[in-house]
Amino acid sequence: MTPSILVLDSCGDTRDIVAMMKRARVHEGGFACMAPKFRFYLVKIKRLENRAANVLKQELLSLGHDAAVSMDVSLFREGAGDVLFGATRRSVDALCEKLAEQPFGLRAVGKELLRAADNFDKRHPSLLLADGPSSLRPEL
Repeated sequence: MTPSILVLDSCGDTRDIVAMMKRARVHEGGFACMAPKFRFYLVKIKRLENRAANVLKQELLSLGHDAAVSMDVSLFREGAGDVLFGATRRSVDALCEKLAEQPFGLRAVGKELLRAADNFDKRHPSLLLADGPSSLRPEL
């Protein structure tokens, strides 16, 4: 079963962040490098194989983030479940680079995660996922 990735929410629209920086009298030369650091995503990966979830959690921890995973992952049980994590766009990009070198289908997960984040950034009304279109605000 192929996992699907949903970017559920994001704190900080880039335009809003830049507007706040302008109000704070930040030099405009810093906008491009700082705005992505202030953008934060809430991501849900559905039906991720437990071994992959374990590796994903470790990679997120190495970046200073964490992932909510099933107790089955911690107990090294076979199966699949949902994973929930939050990260900045910069960390999502770094995570995807790390996932490109990992087993258990994580290379494909990384590619799909980048695509989902890009689509979310473009404010598409839906994300095209491995298993079809999905609302940006699906039920958790």
